[in-house]
Amino acid sequence: MRDLTLTRTSGPRSPILILLWLVSLLLCSAAMAEPVAEITNATGTVHVRKPNGALRLASIGSQLEPGEILSAEKDSSVRIRFTDGAEVVLKPGTRMRIDAYQYKPAEPAADELSFSLLKGGLRVVSGAVGTRGNKDAFRARTAVGNIGIRGTQFGLLWCEPGECEPFLEELPAELRSRVSGGGLFFEVTDGAIAFVNNAGEFLLTAPEWGYAQSRDLPPLIVREDRIDAPDASGGGAAPPGDGAGPPRGPPGERRRSPGFPLREALPLIATNESVGGFSAGLGVDQFAQCVVQ
Repeated sequence: MRDLTLTRTSGPRSPILILLWLVSLLLCSAAMAEPVAEITNATGTVHVRKPNGALRLASIGSQLEPGEILSAEKDSSVRIRFTDGAEVVLKPGTRMRIDAYQYKPAEPAADELSFSLLKGGLRVVSGAVGTRGNKDAFRARTAVGNIGIRGTQFGLLWCEPGECEPFLEELPAELRSRVSGGGLFFEVTDGAIAFVNNAGEFLLTAPEWGYAQSRDLPPLIVREDRIDAPDASGGGAAPPGDGAGPPRGPPGERRRSPGFPLREALPLIATNESVGGFSAGLGVDQFAQCVVQ
């Protein structure tokens, strides 16, 4: 009897054990998410927090997966490149979460790239996602609205109240008073972006910039020759002549609106020269000569 028992247990495993083994393999495969981006430049301290809370230091060559939060600490910066060619540079003190990503060259209908700016600022050069027929495939999410692309380069900077005041001193007093309470600043430097929140969809083309303080109110948009601003009641753009437009000059002279005041507070990307980093107090022209090693 003892020999028969040994022979029986050494035979084929029960269907239940085989099923459990297969399920465990599938779970392990799902847990090993495929990397979607890689760190191509980094300075200072950079770390990645996984969805389960585990924290790891990151450096050039580190791989990133959906659900992970990438952080550049004080006096640090980091540049990443997604598999579709999109590039993102984070300024010091920035946190960004990769929410969702899918890119297969032969399946443009399935494209998706979504990330959230949780703190700080960054600059983006779009890749293939969002430019292959589905313009809504790309989303940059913030606390007050989302950014969609139309094939572009753009920057985002979240300012806590009072945090960005030094950069706003050159703005006209009327405009400065409208953007000094903290909120999201955004700028498009090439192509176009769409800012979307509960108040609607607002298109910006280079070199326009905007400011949003609430998910429920239209953003203030500084266009080349005018400023579209929410009226006092929070519903829609201010009518012409209420002080929302650029300063008026002599009759017949066209005055340009103020440029983006926070350009020096954001990273700079020059794709042709692989430049990335943070313009810490440098002018844009000066910083364009700096290369992150």
